[in-house]
Amino acid sequence: MATWTDAKLRALKRKAERYKKRIEPRLWFVVEPSGLKRWVFRYKMRGVDRALTLGEYSKTFGLSAARAKADAQADLARAARKGDAPEPKHAARVRTAEKLAAPTVAELLDDWLARTPTTERTREERRRTLELDAIPLIGPLKVKQVDRRILAKVVNRVMDRGAPGQALEVFKALRAMFAFAIEAGYLDVSPAAGLKNPRPYTPKTRALSDEEIKPFFAVLGAAPGISKITKAVIEFQLLTAARPGEAHAARWSEIDPKHKRWILAGARVKNQREHRVPLSGAAIKVLERAQDWHVEGDDWIFPGVSAGKPISPLAATRALARLREKFAAAGVDALTPHDLRRTAASILGRLGEPPHVIERALNHTPQGVTESVYLKHDYFAEREQAMQRLGERVDALRKGRRVAKVLQLDQGRRRARAR
Repeated sequence: MATWTDAKLRALKRKAERYKKRIEPRLWFVVEPSGLKRWVFRYKMRGVDRALTLGEYSKTFGLSAARAKADAQADLARAARKGDAPEPKHAARVRTAEKLAAPTVAELLDDWLARTPTTERTREERRRTLELDAIPLIGPLKVKQVDRRILAKVVNRVMDRGAPGQALEVFKALRAMFAFAIEAGYLDVSPAAGLKNPRPYTPKTRALSDEEIKPFFAVLGAAPGISKITKAVIEFQLLTAARPGEAHAARWSEIDPKHKRWILAGARVKNQREHRVPLSGAAIKVLERAQDWHVEGDDWIFPGVSAGKPISPLAATRALARLREKFAAAGVDALTPHDLRRTAASILGRLGEPPHVIERALNHTPQGVTESVYLKHDYFAEREQAMQRLGERVDALRKGRRVAKVLQLDQGRRRARAR
């Protein structure tokens, strides 16, 4: 029997059909076509094979927690065969009925995410959003105790800390979760009905200028309280134009070193379509540095403090916030991880890359009937050149070398002439 770890389980990809892996004699791991992963306990009762779903695989319900729960169910099954306890499946139905009568908000969140078809990425984003800004405040409350006033406090608390974009995500997640509560029979009326939408807010336009690149890296590199891994993920995001969550959860199994590509499955990206990212020489150097902290058997390129987990998705956010004063002293305005992605796009624009190549580099969903339905070319060859030039430009700027401000076109070939 194979030796399983959380890293191996997370690396399992979804397929067109459901499939399962035997972890232990009674514990199985099921991967659904949607990407949902769940634990199943198998046992015999009166000579009949039975299966009981233990729960969805998550950061808090990993291999060790599933083993412990399976062991508890095995004890219950043995007692049931002796007539000393109800069989596990019956006991689970009783617990489900009890939860249906009076679930907490935290239980509602688990149920909503487990029973709503969506991608793994979206599911994790929704969980992260509410576990960060809602569950600490209202998680223990019974869903019937929650009213619009309480939800307004949750959203306003996020607004008050100066995060209108996050407030909007919290608002949308709460509204969707309580809509599910009505469908599931937990509530008759949603407490989110009539909740004020935190919009409008002005979308951010912040991007590092060419002049800010050198001091930005100087301050970041000299910061003693920020780990090498956090510094590396910040640089990697800028050099790949990736979304923060994509960079933080990057896996070695996604890297194609032969062709210098980073291949993200559809479940990992916003538009649910596989995205191939050309890796520039500068991005490859970041990966080479990452080998210094790589542990055999761990698939995460940027591992976190806890074994078998990636770096926190908030690590870069916190690091950039901590350095705000030092950045300001060096002439660099405040910025967030997402501003690095906007910086990459801005540099590509200053290099003269056409909009359709930049849009594909950002993995934006094509707009309009022609592009979204008929034009399937991903401009990969053009993106390879563009990302290499991005890496070279960032490298030159951080070293203080002068670079061309104006790009000249020569028979369709873009060439920057350094002064």
